[in-house]
Amino acid sequence: MATTASVCVGGSKRYWPGALCARQIASFLLAAVSCVAQIPGSITVTTLPPYASGASAMDAGGNLYIGTGGQASWPVTSGAAQAQFGGGSCNGVGPQPCTDAYLTKVNSTGNTVYATFLGRSGNDSASAVTVDSAGNLYAAGTAGGSFPTTANAAIATSTTSTTFAAKLNKTGSAFLYVTYLPAVLAKVSAIAVDAQGNAYICGTTTTNHAIVVAVGADGSAFTYTKTLAGSQQESAQSLVVDSSGDVFVTGQTESPDFPITAGVVQPHIGGAYDAFVTKLDPTGNIVFSTYLGGSGQEFAAALETDAAGDVYVIGTTTSTDFPTTTHSLQSTPAVPIWNNSYPGGFLASITPDGTRLNNSTYIPSPDRIGGPYSLAVNNVGDVYVLDAAVSGSPATSSAPQRCYNGGSDVLLSHFGPQGQLEDSTFIGDSHVSLPSNNYLPADRSIMLLSTAGGTGNMPAFEQVRFGEPGWSAPACLTPAVLNGATLTSQSQVVAAGEVVSFVGNGIGPAIGVAYQGLPVPRTLGGVQVFFDGIQAPLLYAQSNQVNAFVPVEMSTQSSASVTLQYQNTTFGPFTQQLSAFDPGIFRWNPGTSSQAAAINQDGTVNGPANPAPAGSIVSIWGTGLGPLTTPCSDGAPNIDAADYLAAAYTTAINGSNSVSVLYSGGAPLLLCGVMQLNIRIPVGTPSGNFGIYPEAEYNSGSLNTATTSLIGATVVVK
Repeated sequence: MATTASVCVGGSKRYWPGALCARQIASFLLAAVSCVAQIPGSITVTTLPPYASGASAMDAGGNLYIGTGGQASWPVTSGAAQAQFGGGSCNGVGPQPCTDAYLTKVNSTGNTVYATFLGRSGNDSASAVTVDSAGNLYAAGTAGGSFPTTANAAIATSTTSTTFAAKLNKTGSAFLYVTYLPAVLAKVSAIAVDAQGNAYICGTTTTNHAIVVAVGADGSAFTYTKTLAGSQQESAQSLVVDSSGDVFVTGQTESPDFPITAGVVQPHIGGAYDAFVTKLDPTGNIVFSTYLGGSGQEFAAALETDAAGDVYVIGTTTSTDFPTTTHSLQSTPAVPIWNNSYPGGFLASITPDGTRLNNSTYIPSPDRIGGPYSLAVNNVGDVYVLDAAVSGSPATSSAPQRCYNGGSDVLLSHFGPQGQLEDSTFIGDSHVSLPSNNYLPADRSIMLLSTAGGTGNMPAFEQVRFGEPGWSAPACLTPAVLNGATLTSQSQVVAAGEVVSFVGNGIGPAIGVAYQGLPVPRTLGGVQVFFDGIQAPLLYAQSNQVNAFVPVEMSTQSSASVTLQYQNTTFGPFTQQLSAFDPGIFRWNPGTSSQAAAINQDGTVNGPANPAPAGSIVSIWGTGLGPLTTPCSDGAPNIDAADYLAAAYTTAINGSNSVSVLYSGGAPLLLCGVMQLNIRIPVGTPSGNFGIYPEAEYNSGSLNTATTSLIGATVVVK
């Protein structure tokens, strides 16, 4: 990661408060944008039928069981438990065909074993499925109308219940039971089954509390209905059951009086929302219950256990004091360069009695588009996590897909039993999930369900195998030009003169090389970058990241063909869209803190030790704000004077007029493409971090366009 840039507060002519010294060009730019054997890795894709998409589970033979909402045109197999579609017309935007719950089994070669409907008039859908050791499928979900229950149902008829549970035999030819669930259960989140065939369903009540419903093996009675409630709201997201019939459930709560037991990891709520982990015995009594969270907000997504009974939880966090362990992947909070002000995600393991953390770590997930959402654990504590991804997300040398390929990619990570990161790879489908009961082999591979990963964008099995030690992923380049301040392609465009980054694997020398002196070179460490054949000035070149400037000659173009050459290898070409602006704010410590590269009015470096008084002026450095009145030259410094944005171009902060922008233009004496903003902190701004989101605007007659950076930075206010 980059080191902190030192800042000179004297020794150069100042045109605006806090101008940087010219001799600091190199250290500032490098700090701002440089963060970031022998069985080969592979991804094997088996295309599935088009309807094989939804909640999923897997058995020991690699067969996949899927539940969803199906249409009348969907096929059923011969001898299906319900061959006829339930029918009906449902209200939407005008009358719409209703859906039936649709349950299917697909074998490991992608062939349908069985498919059946379950439903009647009204919208019915299966949102959770699991399978027992005998191959019986269990499903739960939404019952929208007069549901076709069985004679032995615990609740055969109901005018108030909106959820159901069902058990389908191993051949898909008969429902062993179908029952309404208690009317108090409004939303189903997950289902699990024990060795005796008892099913356990968690979700949210009609009054917004967490709930677990236990259904007896024959569906004729409920063993218990357990509501987990405090004075505020909560919901249950995931649960598992062990060999003794004990249930572990997780979710989130905002109740300071949620039922918590003594001696647990965290007896008191930490913030506005905390995750919780609760263990229930076979009769529904609480064995232990604990909060899990810091002073911000936590949202649990999934829970699993291993053979020793250790409990694993993933989710998202906004807390900088989330409880972590020292030997984990990331024990201290750090804000990834692509996040606004939060660490992102978490993975925690708790002892079977709930009294201690085995290990707990932050996961640098992108906070704008989600976080860790799917989890699988094997008997020895190997953990596989699916997470949202951005271009800069870390993939290891063992990755079968080392480079990010687009906005639909997610990240699959493998953690060892001590919470250490073993492997991670991009997966090219945002709709990938880990089936429940995922049987993890010992060959560094795992099976996924992808709703759009097969031929023709069809659902697919994806077997992901990480490379063995000694094997390295082949060289690759992410086909996008990233904003150098945010390491994202948030608006899918870049601007002429902008500081940009390229990320990949093997795209430069193993040891990074920084430019020395002016003008900035166009070949660095054996690397060259071309925009429509024009060489870009290069700031930094390394195997995983190259930092450059978009040539100013691109200012009249709407797109450019981009290639990167390293020694004798050419990456690309790919087409990059261009715009007049693509705003981004540099940070002093990218990848660690959201603190903007900013100087206070008195010349001190803005930060916790030197906050800016409300009403004072702060100077901030960024890129991509728009063209200048006096165009600068590639690889050369800006003029030694104020150089405002060109006519009709302006910059706003946070999409409002409450923050006065006193200057927006070239940063005097810094390299062409580095820009400066002088803003006045609004009077009355509370103390603490103040978010800065630049909005670049063009207003000329009837032509008005604007782009707001989705990734901001913070300044500290006194």
